[in-house]
Amino acid sequence: MKKVLLSIALLVTLLLSQQTEAQPKQTTPSFFDLYDQNRKEQIPNYISLDFILTANYLFKQQSITQMEQEILYPKFKKLAYGLKANLLKAYSPSKKEALAFVLVLNELLGNQSADVPVGALRLAKEELKLINRHQGIVLSPIAKVKLDYSQYKVRGKYTQNSDLTAYFLALKYMGYMPFMVNPHSATGVTPTVANQQIANAQLIALALKPLMGEYQTIEKALEKLSGKGDDLSITNLLETEALAPNMARLKPSVPSIRKYLNTLKFPKISERIIDTSRIKKEDIPKASLALKLLPSRFTPDSYIFSQLTYPHVGQLEGQKNKLTSMIDGKMVRGYPTIMDLSAVLVGKNPKESNYQGYTQQIAKLKKAIQPNLKSIYSYDFAIYHKLLKQNRINSFKGYYTQSRYIMNLYQKQSYTGGLKSIFIDERKKAYLEQDIRSILDLLIKEDRLLPNSKTFTNILERLMILDKKRNKFNREDVAFLNNLDSKFKSILEDKDGPIEVDIHTNPVEGRVLYEVLKEPFVRDINGFRGAFYQHVEEMKAR
Repeated sequence: MKKVLLSIALLVTLLLSQQTEAQPKQTTPSFFDLYDQNRKEQIPNYISLDFILTANYLFKQQSITQMEQEILYPKFKKLAYGLKANLLKAYSPSKKEALAFVLVLNELLGNQSADVPVGALRLAKEELKLINRHQGIVLSPIAKVKLDYSQYKVRGKYTQNSDLTAYFLALKYMGYMPFMVNPHSATGVTPTVANQQIANAQLIALALKPLMGEYQTIEKALEKLSGKGDDLSITNLLETEALAPNMARLKPSVPSIRKYLNTLKFPKISERIIDTSRIKKEDIPKASLALKLLPSRFTPDSYIFSQLTYPHVGQLEGQKNKLTSMIDGKMVRGYPTIMDLSAVLVGKNPKESNYQGYTQQIAKLKKAIQPNLKSIYSYDFAIYHKLLKQNRINSFKGYYTQSRYIMNLYQKQSYTGGLKSIFIDERKKAYLEQDIRSILDLLIKEDRLLPNSKTFTNILERLMILDKKRNKFNREDVAFLNNLDSKFKSILEDKDGPIEVDIHTNPVEGRVLYEVLKEPFVRDINGFRGAFYQHVEEMKAR
Protein backbone atom coordinates (compact mmCIF):
# COMPACT_ATOMS: atom_id res chain seq x y z
CA MET A 1 0.00 0.00 0.00
CA LYS A 2 2.86 2.37 0.88
CA LYS A 3 4.47 1.76 -2.52
CA VAL A 4 1.19 2.58 -4.28
CA LEU A 5 0.81 5.82 -2.31
CA LEU A 6 4.42 6.75 -3.02
CA SER A 7 3.96 6.14 -6.77
CA ILE A 8 0.80 8.26 -6.79
CA ALA A 9 2.59 11.04 -4.93
CA LEU A 10 5.47 10.99 -7.40
CA LEU A 11 3.06 11.03 -10.35
CA VAL A 12 1.16 14.02 -8.92
CA THR A 13 4.42 15.86 -8.32
CA LEU A 14 5.58 15.16 -11.88
CA LEU A 15 2.33 16.51 -13.30
CA LEU A 16 2.66 19.60 -11.14
CA SER A 17 6.23 20.06 -12.39
CA GLN A 18 4.89 20.40 -15.95
CA GLN A 19 2.41 23.18 -15.12
CA THR A 20 3.23 26.56 -16.64
CA GLU A 21 1.97 28.70 -13.73
CA ALA A 22 4.03 27.13 -10.94
CA GLN A 23 4.57 29.15 -7.76
CA PRO A 24 8.04 30.66 -7.24
CA LYS A 25 10.33 28.07 -5.72
CA GLN A 26 13.94 27.57 -4.78
CA THR A 27 16.33 27.85 -7.73
CA THR A 28 19.86 26.67 -8.50
CA PRO A 29 22.50 28.36 -10.70
CA SER A 30 22.53 25.29 -12.95
CA PHE A 31 21.24 21.73 -13.15
CA PHE A 32 24.76 20.48 -12.53
CA ASP A 33 25.16 22.57 -9.38
CA LEU A 34 22.02 21.04 -7.88
CA TYR A 35 23.04 17.44 -8.58
CA ASP A 36 26.54 18.10 -7.27
CA GLN A 37 24.97 19.53 -4.11
CA ASN A 38 22.81 16.41 -3.83
CA ARG A 39 25.97 14.32 -3.82
CA LYS A 40 27.58 16.40 -1.08
CA GLU A 41 24.43 16.36 1.06
CA GLN A 42 23.74 12.70 0.19
CA ILE A 43 20.24 13.46 -1.12
CA PRO A 44 19.04 10.89 -3.69
CA ASN A 45 18.72 12.28 -7.22
CA TYR A 46 15.41 12.86 -8.95
CA ILE A 47 16.59 12.73 -12.57
CA SER A 48 14.22 15.03 -14.42
CA LEU A 49 13.70 14.85 -18.16
CA ASP A 50 14.63 18.55 -18.15
CA PHE A 51 18.13 17.66 -16.92
CA ILE A 52 18.61 15.04 -19.64
CA LEU A 53 17.37 17.48 -22.29
CA THR A 54 19.73 20.14 -20.95
CA ALA A 55 22.74 17.82 -21.08
CA ASN A 56 21.80 16.91 -24.64
CA TYR A 57 21.49 20.59 -25.56
CA LEU A 58 24.98 21.26 -24.17
CA PHE A 59 26.44 18.32 -26.10
CA LYS A 60 24.75 19.45 -29.30
CA GLN A 61 25.94 23.02 -28.88
CA GLN A 62 29.49 21.83 -28.17
CA SER A 63 29.55 19.66 -31.31
CA ILE A 64 28.04 22.33 -33.57
CA THR A 65 30.37 25.04 -32.26
CA GLN A 66 33.36 22.84 -33.05
CA MET A 67 32.04 22.34 -36.59
CA GLU A 68 31.46 26.09 -37.00
CA GLN A 69 34.96 27.05 -35.87
CA GLU A 70 37.04 24.25 -37.37
CA ILE A 71 35.20 23.47 -40.62
CA LEU A 72 32.70 26.11 -41.74
CA TYR A 73 34.55 29.28 -40.70
CA PRO A 74 37.69 28.45 -42.75
CA LYS A 75 35.48 27.49 -45.71
CA PHE A 76 33.63 30.82 -45.45
CA LYS A 77 36.96 32.67 -45.59
CA LYS A 78 38.12 30.68 -48.61
CA LEU A 79 34.80 31.20 -50.44
CA ALA A 80 34.79 34.96 -49.75
CA TYR A 81 38.38 35.37 -50.91
CA GLY A 82 37.68 33.42 -54.10
CA LEU A 83 34.61 35.53 -54.92
CA LYS A 84 36.63 38.71 -54.51
CA ALA A 85 39.46 37.45 -56.70
CA ASN A 86 37.07 36.36 -59.45
CA LEU A 87 35.16 39.67 -59.45
CA LEU A 88 38.39 41.66 -59.66
CA LYS A 89 39.29 39.90 -62.92
CA ALA A 90 38.44 42.22 -65.82
CA TYR A 91 36.85 44.67 -63.35
CA SER A 92 34.61 47.42 -64.71
CA PRO A 93 32.48 50.10 -62.97
CA SER A 94 29.36 48.01 -63.68
CA LYS A 95 30.65 45.51 -61.09
CA LYS A 96 30.93 48.11 -58.29
CA GLU A 97 27.87 47.02 -56.26
CA ALA A 98 28.54 43.29 -56.72
CA LEU A 99 32.15 43.76 -55.63
CA ALA A 100 31.08 45.94 -52.68
CA PHE A 101 28.80 43.11 -51.52
CA VAL A 102 31.72 40.68 -51.59
CA LEU A 103 34.11 43.17 -49.95
CA VAL A 104 31.75 43.47 -46.97
CA LEU A 105 31.76 39.68 -46.60
CA ASN A 106 35.56 39.61 -46.68
CA GLU A 107 35.82 42.38 -44.08
CA LEU A 108 33.41 40.55 -41.75
CA LEU A 109 35.59 37.44 -42.02
CA GLY A 110 38.86 39.31 -41.48
CA ASN A 111 40.13 38.93 -45.06
CA GLN A 112 42.20 41.92 -46.19
CA SER A 113 40.76 44.19 -48.91
CA ALA A 114 43.90 45.93 -50.20
CA ASP A 115 44.25 47.10 -53.81
CA VAL A 116 40.54 47.24 -54.64
CA PRO A 117 38.68 49.93 -56.62
CA VAL A 118 37.94 53.00 -54.48
CA GLY A 119 34.27 53.27 -55.45
CA ALA A 120 33.47 49.69 -54.42
CA LEU A 121 35.47 50.03 -51.21
CA ARG A 122 33.67 53.25 -50.26
CA LEU A 123 30.27 51.60 -50.80
CA ALA A 124 31.35 48.57 -48.75
CA LYS A 125 32.42 50.82 -45.87
CA GLU A 126 28.99 52.51 -45.85
CA GLU A 127 27.33 49.10 -45.50
CA LEU A 128 29.80 47.96 -42.84
CA LYS A 129 29.11 51.06 -40.77
CA LEU A 130 25.41 50.15 -40.58
CA ILE A 131 26.19 46.51 -39.77
CA ASN A 132 28.53 47.49 -36.95
CA ARG A 133 26.01 49.95 -35.49
CA HIS A 134 23.15 47.40 -35.78
CA GLN A 135 20.59 50.09 -34.89
CA GLY A 136 17.24 49.30 -36.49
CA ILE A 137 15.65 49.80 -39.89
CA VAL A 138 17.74 51.70 -42.48
CA LEU A 139 18.03 51.78 -46.28
CA SER A 140 20.91 49.52 -47.35
CA PRO A 141 23.49 51.26 -49.58
CA ILE A 142 24.11 47.99 -51.44
CA ALA A 143 20.73 46.21 -51.43
CA LYS A 144 18.78 49.48 -52.01
CA VAL A 145 15.99 48.23 -49.72
CA LYS A 146 15.22 48.86 -46.05
CA LEU A 147 16.80 46.27 -43.75
CA ASP A 148 16.57 45.63 -40.03
CA TYR A 149 20.20 46.05 -39.00
CA SER A 150 19.45 44.95 -35.43
CA GLN A 151 19.68 41.45 -36.94
CA TYR A 152 23.46 41.93 -36.90
CA LYS A 153 23.71 42.28 -33.13
CA VAL A 154 25.98 39.40 -32.14
CA ARG A 155 24.18 37.09 -29.70
CA GLY A 156 24.76 34.21 -27.32
CA LYS A 157 27.79 31.97 -27.73
CA TYR A 158 28.95 33.98 -30.76
CA THR A 159 30.24 36.70 -28.42
CA GLN A 160 32.81 34.29 -26.92
CA ASN A 161 35.66 34.89 -29.37
CA SER A 162 36.51 36.78 -32.56
CA ASP A 163 36.21 33.74 -34.86
CA LEU A 164 32.69 32.95 -33.66
CA THR A 165 31.73 36.63 -33.94
CA ALA A 166 33.03 36.74 -37.51
CA TYR A 167 31.19 33.48 -38.30
CA PHE A 168 27.92 34.90 -36.95
CA LEU A 169 28.18 38.16 -38.90
CA ALA A 170 29.22 36.47 -42.15
CA LEU A 171 26.46 33.86 -42.09
CA LYS A 172 23.87 36.44 -41.06
CA TYR A 173 25.03 38.68 -43.93
CA MET A 174 24.92 35.91 -46.54
CA GLY A 175 21.50 34.77 -45.32
CA TYR A 176 19.85 38.15 -44.77
CA MET A 177 21.28 40.50 -47.45
CA PRO A 178 18.82 40.34 -50.38
CA PHE A 179 19.02 40.86 -54.10
CA MET A 180 15.37 41.73 -54.71
CA VAL A 181 13.69 40.15 -57.74
CA ASN A 182 10.33 41.90 -58.09
CA PRO A 183 9.49 45.60 -57.81
CA HIS A 184 6.64 46.63 -55.49
CA SER A 185 5.61 49.86 -53.79
CA ALA A 186 5.07 47.99 -50.49
CA THR A 187 8.78 47.12 -50.28
CA GLY A 188 10.03 50.34 -51.85
CA VAL A 189 11.75 48.38 -54.62
CA THR A 190 11.47 50.22 -57.95
CA PRO A 191 11.78 48.50 -61.34
CA THR A 192 15.20 50.12 -61.79
CA VAL A 193 16.44 48.81 -58.42
CA ALA A 194 15.07 45.31 -59.07
CA ASN A 195 16.77 45.16 -62.48
CA GLN A 196 20.08 46.31 -61.04
CA GLN A 197 19.88 43.83 -58.16
CA ILE A 198 19.30 40.90 -60.52
CA ALA A 199 22.27 42.06 -62.61
CA ASN A 200 24.45 42.31 -59.46
CA ALA A 201 23.41 38.83 -58.34
CA GLN A 202 24.20 37.50 -61.81
CA LEU A 203 27.77 38.85 -61.58
CA ILE A 204 28.24 37.16 -58.19
CA ALA A 205 26.80 33.89 -59.56
CA LEU A 206 29.38 33.92 -62.37
CA ALA A 207 32.15 34.58 -59.83
CA LEU A 208 30.80 31.70 -57.73
CA LYS A 209 30.72 29.17 -60.58
CA PRO A 210 34.40 28.08 -60.27
CA LEU A 211 33.90 27.74 -56.49
CA MET A 212 30.82 25.52 -56.57
CA GLY A 213 32.57 22.56 -54.93
CA GLU A 214 33.39 24.66 -51.86
CA TYR A 215 29.93 26.24 -51.88
CA GLN A 216 28.08 22.93 -52.08
CA THR A 217 30.09 21.53 -49.16
CA ILE A 218 28.93 24.49 -47.04
CA GLU A 219 25.34 24.18 -48.25
CA LYS A 220 25.19 20.46 -47.41
CA ALA A 221 26.52 21.15 -43.90
CA LEU A 222 23.84 23.79 -43.32
CA GLU A 223 21.13 21.47 -44.65
CA LYS A 224 22.25 18.82 -42.17
CA LEU A 225 21.93 21.36 -39.37
CA SER A 226 18.63 23.01 -40.20
CA GLY A 227 17.22 22.00 -43.55
CA LYS A 228 16.85 23.84 -46.86
CA GLY A 229 16.90 27.59 -47.46
CA ASP A 230 13.65 29.52 -47.65
CA ASP A 231 14.79 32.06 -50.25
CA LEU A 232 16.25 31.52 -53.69
CA SER A 233 19.99 31.00 -53.90
CA ILE A 234 22.21 33.08 -56.14
CA THR A 235 23.19 29.70 -57.63
CA ASN A 236 19.69 29.53 -59.15
CA LEU A 237 20.98 32.10 -61.64
CA LEU A 238 23.40 29.53 -63.02
CA GLU A 239 20.34 27.53 -64.06
CA THR A 240 19.46 30.36 -66.45
CA GLU A 241 22.30 29.15 -68.67
CA ALA A 242 19.54 27.10 -70.27
CA LEU A 243 18.13 30.41 -71.51
CA ALA A 244 21.48 31.35 -73.08
CA PRO A 245 23.90 28.39 -73.33
CA ASN A 246 27.05 30.50 -73.51
CA MET A 247 26.77 33.12 -70.78
CA ALA A 248 30.28 34.33 -71.53
CA ARG A 249 29.08 35.57 -74.93
CA LEU A 250 25.39 36.19 -74.37
CA LYS A 251 23.74 36.86 -71.02
CA PRO A 252 20.01 36.16 -70.57
CA SER A 253 18.03 39.40 -70.33
CA VAL A 254 16.90 40.58 -66.90
CA PRO A 255 13.18 40.18 -67.82
CA SER A 256 13.76 36.57 -68.90
CA ILE A 257 15.69 35.86 -65.69
CA ARG A 258 12.92 37.43 -63.56
CA LYS A 259 10.29 35.37 -65.37
CA TYR A 260 12.27 32.20 -64.71
CA LEU A 261 12.88 33.00 -61.02
CA ASN A 262 9.16 33.61 -60.47
CA THR A 263 8.47 30.05 -61.61
CA LEU A 264 10.68 28.52 -58.88
CA LYS A 265 9.35 29.24 -55.40
CA PHE A 266 8.33 32.15 -53.23
CA PRO A 267 9.57 32.41 -49.64
CA LYS A 268 7.17 31.08 -47.02
CA ILE A 269 8.58 33.42 -44.37
CA SER A 270 8.91 37.09 -45.28
CA GLU A 271 11.65 39.10 -43.58
CA ARG A 272 11.13 42.19 -45.69
CA ILE A 273 10.04 45.54 -44.24
CA ILE A 274 6.60 45.81 -45.85
CA ASP A 275 4.00 48.59 -45.89
CA THR A 276 0.92 46.41 -45.39
CA SER A 277 -1.40 49.23 -46.46
CA ARG A 278 0.03 48.95 -49.99
CA ILE A 279 -0.29 45.20 -50.57
CA LYS A 280 -2.70 42.30 -50.31
CA LYS A 281 -1.43 39.64 -47.93
CA GLU A 282 -1.52 36.98 -50.66
CA ASP A 283 0.93 39.09 -52.72
CA ILE A 284 3.54 39.37 -49.94
CA PRO A 285 5.51 36.20 -50.94
CA LYS A 286 6.05 37.43 -54.51
CA ALA A 287 7.00 40.93 -53.34
CA SER A 288 9.45 39.35 -50.86
CA LEU A 289 11.19 37.17 -53.45
CA ALA A 290 14.96 37.63 -53.19
CA LEU A 291 18.20 35.93 -54.09
CA LYS A 292 20.67 35.24 -51.27
CA LEU A 293 24.26 34.06 -51.33
CA LEU A 294 23.51 31.48 -48.62
CA PRO A 295 19.79 31.61 -47.80
CA SER A 296 18.52 31.39 -44.23
CA ARG A 297 16.82 28.07 -43.54
CA PHE A 298 13.09 27.41 -43.57
CA THR A 299 11.91 26.11 -40.19
CA PRO A 300 8.29 25.26 -39.30
CA ASP A 301 8.34 27.16 -35.99
CA SER A 302 9.31 30.45 -37.67
CA TYR A 303 6.72 29.80 -40.37
CA ILE A 304 4.03 29.22 -37.75
CA PHE A 305 4.98 32.43 -35.92
CA SER A 306 4.93 34.45 -39.15
CA GLN A 307 1.52 33.09 -40.15
CA LEU A 308 -0.13 33.79 -36.78
CA THR A 309 0.59 37.52 -36.69
CA TYR A 310 -0.76 40.47 -38.66
CA PRO A 311 -1.66 40.63 -41.54
CA HIS A 312 -2.26 36.85 -41.70
CA VAL A 313 -4.28 37.05 -38.48
CA GLY A 314 -6.63 40.00 -38.17
CA GLN A 315 -8.16 42.28 -35.58
CA LEU A 316 -8.59 41.69 -31.87
CA GLU A 317 -11.90 40.14 -30.81
CA GLY A 318 -12.44 40.77 -27.13
CA GLN A 319 -10.03 41.86 -24.42
CA LYS A 320 -6.58 43.24 -25.26
CA ASN A 321 -3.65 41.00 -24.27
CA LYS A 322 0.17 41.07 -24.30
CA LEU A 323 0.33 40.20 -28.02
CA THR A 324 -1.87 43.10 -29.17
CA SER A 325 -0.37 45.90 -31.30
CA MET A 326 -1.78 48.95 -33.05
CA ILE A 327 -0.90 48.56 -36.75
CA ASP A 328 -2.53 50.33 -39.70
CA GLY A 329 -4.93 51.93 -37.22
CA LYS A 330 -6.20 48.54 -35.99
CA MET A 331 -5.75 46.49 -32.82
CA VAL A 332 -4.15 43.33 -34.20
CA ARG A 333 -1.91 40.41 -33.20
CA GLY A 334 1.55 41.94 -33.34
CA TYR A 335 3.43 39.02 -31.77
CA PRO A 336 3.23 35.23 -31.66
CA THR A 337 3.73 33.13 -28.55
CA ILE A 338 5.61 29.89 -28.03
CA MET A 339 2.27 28.19 -27.35
CA ASP A 340 1.20 28.80 -30.95
CA LEU A 341 3.26 25.68 -31.66
CA SER A 342 0.96 23.79 -29.30
CA ALA A 343 -2.08 25.05 -31.21
CA VAL A 344 -0.73 23.69 -34.50
CA LEU A 345 0.84 20.46 -33.24
CA VAL A 346 -1.67 19.23 -30.67
CA GLY A 347 -4.70 21.52 -31.01
CA LYS A 348 -4.32 23.38 -27.69
CA ASN A 349 -4.72 27.09 -28.37
CA PRO A 350 -3.02 29.72 -26.21
CA LYS A 351 -5.25 32.14 -24.32
CA GLU A 352 -4.12 34.91 -26.72
CA SER A 353 -6.00 33.45 -29.71
CA ASN A 354 -8.95 35.86 -29.77
CA TYR A 355 -8.16 37.40 -33.17
CA GLN A 356 -9.96 37.27 -36.51
CA GLY A 357 -8.79 34.36 -38.62
CA TYR A 358 -6.67 32.66 -35.94
CA THR A 359 -8.63 29.40 -35.98
CA GLN A 360 -8.66 29.28 -39.79
CA GLN A 361 -4.90 29.85 -39.92
CA ILE A 362 -4.32 27.01 -37.45
CA ALA A 363 -6.30 24.67 -39.72
CA LYS A 364 -4.20 25.72 -42.74
CA LEU A 365 -0.93 25.32 -40.86
CA LYS A 366 -1.83 21.81 -39.67
CA LYS A 367 -2.07 20.79 -43.34
CA ALA A 368 0.99 22.76 -44.45
CA ILE A 369 3.48 21.57 -41.82
CA GLN A 370 5.01 18.31 -43.06
CA PRO A 371 8.11 17.63 -40.95
CA ASN A 372 10.79 15.12 -41.91
CA LEU A 373 13.75 13.66 -40.04
CA LYS A 374 16.62 14.81 -42.26
CA SER A 375 18.32 17.49 -40.14
CA ILE A 376 19.23 18.32 -36.55
CA TYR A 377 16.41 20.87 -36.50
CA SER A 378 13.84 18.37 -37.78
CA TYR A 379 14.59 16.05 -34.84
CA ASP A 380 14.15 18.98 -32.47
CA PHE A 381 10.77 19.72 -34.03
CA ALA A 382 9.75 16.07 -33.59
CA ILE A 383 10.78 16.32 -29.93
CA TYR A 384 8.65 19.48 -29.49
CA HIS A 385 5.69 17.51 -30.86
CA LYS A 386 6.35 14.55 -28.58
CA LEU A 387 6.69 16.74 -25.47
CA LEU A 388 3.47 18.60 -26.23
CA LYS A 389 1.62 15.37 -27.00
CA GLN A 390 2.68 14.03 -23.59
CA ASN A 391 1.57 17.31 -21.97
CA ARG A 392 5.11 18.05 -20.73
CA ILE A 393 4.55 21.77 -21.26
CA ASN A 394 7.38 23.02 -19.06
CA SER A 395 9.87 20.62 -20.68
CA PHE A 396 8.70 21.74 -24.12
CA LYS A 397 9.21 25.42 -23.32
CA GLY A 398 12.66 24.83 -21.87
CA TYR A 399 13.90 22.55 -24.63
CA TYR A 400 12.47 24.80 -27.35
CA THR A 401 14.35 27.78 -25.91
CA GLN A 402 17.62 25.83 -25.75
CA SER A 403 17.26 24.41 -29.26
CA ARG A 404 16.31 27.76 -30.75
CA TYR A 405 19.29 29.31 -28.96
CA ILE A 406 21.60 26.92 -30.82
CA MET A 407 19.88 27.19 -34.20
CA ASN A 408 18.87 30.86 -34.13
CA LEU A 409 21.65 31.91 -36.49
CA TYR A 410 20.54 29.33 -39.12
CA GLN A 411 19.30 30.51 -35.82
CA LYS A 412 34.06 29.79 -22.04
CA GLN A 413 35.82 28.79 -19.92
CA SER A 414 36.51 25.07 -20.34
CA TYR A 415 35.12 22.74 -17.68
CA THR A 416 37.13 19.90 -16.18
CA GLY A 417 34.59 17.11 -15.71
CA GLY A 418 34.52 13.75 -14.04
CA LEU A 419 35.51 14.98 -10.58
CA LYS A 420 34.64 12.61 -7.75
CA SER A 421 32.64 13.65 -4.71
CA ILE A 422 34.70 14.31 -1.61
CA PHE A 423 32.16 12.15 0.22
CA ILE A 424 31.65 8.40 0.03
CA ASP A 425 28.37 8.11 -1.86
CA GLU A 426 26.02 6.06 0.30
CA ARG A 427 22.74 6.96 -1.42
CA LYS A 428 20.64 3.84 -1.84
CA LYS A 429 17.84 5.19 -4.03
CA ALA A 430 17.28 7.45 -7.04
CA TYR A 431 14.30 8.38 -9.21
CA LEU A 432 14.09 8.76 -12.99
CA GLU A 433 11.22 10.73 -14.53
CA GLN A 434 9.02 8.12 -16.19
CA ASP A 435 7.83 7.43 -19.74
CA ILE A 436 10.65 9.27 -21.50
CA ARG A 437 11.78 6.49 -23.87
CA SER A 438 10.25 7.99 -27.01
CA ILE A 439 11.94 11.33 -26.35
CA LEU A 440 15.27 9.66 -25.59
CA ASP A 441 14.97 7.72 -28.85
CA LEU A 442 14.65 10.98 -30.83
CA LEU A 443 17.57 12.54 -28.95
CA ILE A 444 19.77 9.53 -29.77
CA LYS A 445 18.86 9.63 -33.47
CA GLU A 446 19.50 13.37 -33.58
CA ASP A 447 22.85 13.10 -31.82
CA ARG A 448 24.03 10.43 -34.25
CA LEU A 449 24.03 13.17 -36.91
CA LEU A 450 26.78 14.88 -34.90
CA PRO A 451 30.46 13.87 -34.82
CA ASN A 452 31.94 12.00 -31.84
CA SER A 453 28.53 11.27 -30.31
CA LYS A 454 28.92 7.60 -29.35
CA THR A 455 29.95 8.15 -25.72
CA PHE A 456 27.08 10.57 -25.16
CA THR A 457 24.44 8.42 -26.87
CA ASN A 458 25.61 5.42 -24.83
CA ILE A 459 24.47 7.30 -21.72
CA LEU A 460 21.09 8.04 -23.31
CA GLU A 461 20.72 4.38 -24.32
CA ARG A 462 21.36 3.35 -20.71
CA LEU A 463 18.64 5.78 -19.59
CA MET A 464 16.23 4.17 -22.09
CA ILE A 465 16.88 0.79 -20.47
CA LEU A 466 16.34 2.26 -17.00
CA ASP A 467 13.07 3.88 -18.07
CA LYS A 468 11.69 0.40 -18.81
CA LYS A 469 12.36 -0.63 -15.20
CA ARG A 470 9.71 1.79 -13.87
CA ASN A 471 12.01 2.93 -11.04
CA LYS A 472 12.69 -0.58 -9.75
CA PHE A 473 16.47 -0.24 -9.73
CA ASN A 474 19.35 -2.33 -8.50
CA ARG A 475 22.39 -0.89 -6.73
CA GLU A 476 24.30 -0.32 -9.99
CA ASP A 477 21.34 1.57 -11.52
CA VAL A 478 21.05 3.79 -8.45
CA ALA A 479 24.77 4.61 -8.57
CA PHE A 480 24.47 5.45 -12.28
CA LEU A 481 21.58 7.88 -11.72
CA ASN A 482 23.11 9.51 -8.66
CA ASN A 483 26.27 10.19 -10.67
CA LEU A 484 24.63 11.02 -14.00
CA ASP A 485 25.78 14.64 -13.76
CA SER A 486 29.40 13.50 -13.43
CA LYS A 487 29.05 11.26 -16.48
CA PHE A 488 27.68 14.15 -18.51
CA LYS A 489 30.37 16.52 -17.22
CA SER A 490 33.13 14.15 -18.33
CA ILE A 491 31.95 14.81 -21.91
CA LEU A 492 30.74 18.41 -21.77
CA GLU A 493 33.01 21.44 -21.73
CA ASP A 494 30.51 23.66 -19.95
CA LYS A 495 27.43 23.54 -17.75
CA ASP A 496 24.08 25.18 -18.29
CA GLY A 497 23.19 28.76 -17.41
CA PRO A 498 20.45 31.32 -18.12
CA ILE A 499 19.87 32.02 -21.83
CA GLU A 500 17.50 34.08 -23.96
CA VAL A 501 16.74 33.91 -27.67
CA ASP A 502 14.85 36.32 -29.94
CA ILE A 503 12.20 34.62 -32.07
CA HIS A 504 10.09 37.42 -33.58
CA THR A 505 10.45 41.14 -34.38
CA ASN A 506 7.62 43.69 -34.50
CA PRO A 507 9.17 46.60 -36.47
CA VAL A 508 6.10 48.81 -35.91
CA GLU A 509 6.59 48.86 -32.13
CA GLY A 510 10.35 48.32 -32.27
CA ARG A 511 10.13 45.37 -29.88
CA VAL A 512 11.31 41.77 -29.99
CA LEU A 513 9.79 38.62 -28.47
CA TYR A 514 12.27 36.55 -26.44
CA GLU A 515 12.09 33.05 -25.00
CA VAL A 516 14.01 33.10 -21.71
CA LEU A 517 15.39 30.34 -19.50
CA LYS A 518 16.24 31.48 -15.98
CA GLU A 519 17.96 29.53 -13.21
CA PRO A 520 16.37 26.05 -12.90
CA PHE A 521 13.71 25.39 -10.27
CA VAL A 522 14.63 22.99 -7.45
CA ARG A 523 11.97 20.55 -6.25
CA ASP A 524 12.11 18.16 -3.29
CA ILE A 525 9.92 15.17 -4.08
CA ASN A 526 9.38 12.50 -1.44
CA GLY A 527 13.00 12.34 -0.40
CA PHE A 528 14.41 12.89 -3.88
CA ARG A 529 15.62 16.24 -5.23
CA GLY A 530 15.75 17.38 -8.86
CA ALA A 531 16.01 20.44 -11.10
CA PHE A 532 13.51 21.63 -13.72
CA TYR A 533 13.33 24.33 -16.40
CA GLN A 534 12.18 27.84 -15.43
CA HIS A 535 10.86 29.42 -18.66
CA VAL A 536 9.33 32.85 -19.29
CA GLU A 537 8.37 34.78 -22.43
CA GLU A 538 9.37 38.46 -22.56
CA MET A 539 9.15 41.42 -24.95
CA LYS A 540 12.03 43.89 -25.07
CA ALA A 541 13.01 46.98 -27.04
CA ARG A 542 15.02 46.13 -30.15
